[in-house]
Amino acid sequence: IKALHAESADQKALQKSLLQEAGIVGKLKHPNIVPIFEAGESKGIPYLVFEYVHGVSLERLLRKGPLPIPLILRLIQQILRGVAYAHRNGVVHRDIKPSNILISKGGVARITDFGISQKLGMNVQNGNVVWGSLPYMAPENFSEKPLNPSSDVFSIGLIFYEMLTGLKAIDAENDFAMVYKILYEPSVAPSLMNKEVDKGIDGIALRALQKEQRARYPDAMAMEKDIEAYLAMKNGVLKAPAGKKQTHS
Repeated sequence: IKALHAESADQKALQKSLLQEAGIVGKLKHPNIVPIFEAGESKGIPYLVFEYVHGVSLERLLRKGPLPIPLILRLIQQILRGVAYAHRNGVVHRDIKPSNILISKGGVARITDFGISQKLGMNVQNGNVVWGSLPYMAPENFSEKPLNPSSDVFSIGLIFYEMLTGLKAIDAENDFAMVYKILYEPSVAPSLMNKEVDKGIDGIALRALQKEQRARYPDAMAMEKDIEAYLAMKNGVLKAPAGKKQTHS
């Protein structure tokens, strides 16, 4: 249950955000997105009731260090499928981070907290306020470039990097240094931090983390397809044209 506390400093803005979340998530029905069961108000305090997910957040899971590669690829695919569904429905999440991804006991990744999402094409800046969680924000958050599905891809790329290496891709002593890294410092190949990571995974992670939107995957579906192709190649499976003998890599 997510509720707006009465003592909040900017209650009206938070209430608008909460109700916005209800309107957006209430329309999204996907196995990798946590649904809202109810939205209401009690004693003047608005609240949302989400499905309870038995499990842990990805943030907690990452405290143990890098995850096994097969598990990482399975979870990142599920995350990408949920976000791709949101993108197809015109929604950019804008705050994808490990604490907003829940892993059920059955090993299913579930995305939550669409509280600051916006419909595609809407202006995301509000004066000098930039919404999001700094270590997982895309460069365009700090420019006049509009956010689009590739902005979510950048955030997923940061999570992917952290899952592979056990280290945050964007980390610094203060916010100013962190913003500088987001805007200008290129990402290091995950394979340099984890010998279990190969060049194929490097390529996927580094493309997701490109500073320029045009150089990234255009959306979550495109990134998920590349991971699927990588897994097919690793498994030695190539699709053959109909009527011809199947070949192997």
